[in-house]
Amino acid sequence: MILSNLLPGKQEIIDKLFPSGWEPFVVQVLAILVLVLAVFFLLFKPIRKNIQTRQNYIEENIRSAEEKNKIADANLFHAHQEVKDAHIKAQNIMVEAEKNSMHAKEEAINRTNEEIKDMKLRAEQDIIERRKKADEDIRKEIIDVAFLASEKILEREINKKDNEKIVDDFINSLKEDDSHGE
Repeated sequence: MILSNLLPGKQEIIDKLFPSGWEPFVVQVLAILVLVLAVFFLLFKPIRKNIQTRQNYIEENIRSAEEKNKIADANLFHAHQEVKDAHIKAQNIMVEAEKNSMHAKEEAINRTNEEIKDMKLRAEQDIIERRKKADEDIRKEIIDVAFLASEKILEREINKKDNEKIVDDFINSLKEDDSHGE
């Protein structure tokens, strides 16, 4: 009714808007306000507090992850450096091993050449000794043949000493002929 005094002729509109009267409307509005305040203080603030806590937790995790990423990047960089250093070191080791291999190869070749020279010298000495022995054997054979021939020629027995002297003279004359011929 108060509203009808304020708005004359509009009673119909007011009755349609507030079919039970304006008092129940005000009570409902107050009830809604109390309900909103109760929800605000009982639910909204704790939920907002939980949301803020969760947001802080997430931000801290993000910050921590970024720091860990920076540390991981630094560690990755150091690891790459160490790999490069190890690669360079490996190349140096390979170069050094190659040098050592070449040095060992040269030493082996030198040792082999020295052994070959020693073998040649021994072979030459052996040849000289065998030649001397062969000359000595030939000389003895010649002495024996000459001794037998001289026995038959002279038909008498020549002692061995005389025979050796004759053969030595003969051999020396042959050697002198050889040396004059060369």
